[in-house]
Amino acid sequence: MRRMAKSLFLFGVFFLLAGTVSSSGQNRLILEGDVKYVLPYKVSQNLMIIPVSINGSPVMNFVLDTGIKNTIITELTGLDTVALRFAHKVMLAGLGEGNTIRAWYSVGNQVRVSAPGDIYAGVSAEDMDVYILSENRFDLSRQLGRPVNGLIGMDLLKDFIIEIDPVNRLLVFWNPDKINLKQKTKRFKRIPIEVKGDKARIPVILNQENRTAVISNLLIDTGASLTLWVAPHSLPGIQIPSATMQSFLGQGLSGEITGISGRIPSVEIGNFKLKNPVVSYPDSASIALLSIDEKRNGSIGNELLRRFHLFLDMKGEQIFLRANSNFRNSFTYNKSGMEVDKPYLNIPIYHVFSVTPGSPADIAGVKPGDIIEYINYLPAVNITLDDINAILYGHSGRKVRLRVSRGDEKLILKIKLTDQI
Repeated sequence: MRRMAKSLFLFGVFFLLAGTVSSSGQNRLILEGDVKYVLPYKVSQNLMIIPVSINGSPVMNFVLDTGIKNTIITELTGLDTVALRFAHKVMLAGLGEGNTIRAWYSVGNQVRVSAPGDIYAGVSAEDMDVYILSENRFDLSRQLGRPVNGLIGMDLLKDFIIEIDPVNRLLVFWNPDKINLKQKTKRFKRIPIEVKGDKARIPVILNQENRTAVISNLLIDTGASLTLWVAPHSLPGIQIPSATMQSFLGQGLSGEITGISGRIPSVEIGNFKLKNPVVSYPDSASIALLSIDEKRNGSIGNELLRRFHLFLDMKGEQIFLRANSNFRNSFTYNKSGMEVDKPYLNIPIYHVFSVTPGSPADIAGVKPGDIIEYINYLPAVNITLDDINAILYGHSGRKVRLRVSRGDEKLILKIKLTDQI
């Protein structure tokens, strides 16, 4: 059965097995004054979605994923074609328990990012590598409940200083030669990072239940919606929390990532301490390919990153952080034990595709395949998938009332959300 947990949507680490060619183009701003470009972005299930055009195509929706290097088209929902240049077949592999996947690899493409209506402003990336998957393993549109065509990585971002303002949902591309970075970040905390292969890693202290502290080196990964994950085998002294739950952590290019999740007392980034975060620990089989990257212990996702206003300077190997209004929000997760998707983008049908055995949803009688007609008296026609997930991520003890369709039956089911960790 296909499953996808919202605690971690993507493990976006890709390894090319054949036919690699590095892009050499210089990304540039196309804006009068050539200083910055401000792009509003959308958010779905903690993922940042931005408008992208490839070789003059109609605008597509891509997840901004700093955990990968290249641009990857996962599906062409709503489009007939995208013209790719000089494409040939390759095999790709990544995190997850499964096989490699065939893809088309194309070089020399023009990628443009700009808000609708910005004809003369935006960001243009020339001579870009683009991959298009031969099969849709991520199901981004179905999982997010809106058209999403792929992932766009660090090839787009590396030539700029990137500002992310999660509160106002703004992504700013700054010309590194024209920004007064010292002035812009005078109220921010500077933290050195390590850049390797166009990916940024940041040191994070994990304060554990046994009162030990472990320093981890984590990828800054906006393609993950979770708080953070750590590979237990990659660090001596890692202690698994006493209270954990089995978790389907997400989908990698090579298949499913499974493991466990639990809370630890706190994590520290620079002089910032965040209390009681949810940490995920993938199974070793799910992250076997991580062993080739000895300096990386895991990833930080958007459930943590959204608590900061930040400037990312890849060439200067530094990040600047300032706590925002999300900083003291509790770290949460889906407390129902069921996962919901939207099989048809233009029809308000919400489908239960996974129920964890022994979870509150399971105890309430929810079954995979159930169609949600009402949730807390709200009809499906009036809500979004994000609305449903906001309810399922609610406070422990909260009751969720469902009316579901199961074949010819109409059932009323009551779930009591329970904090298991």
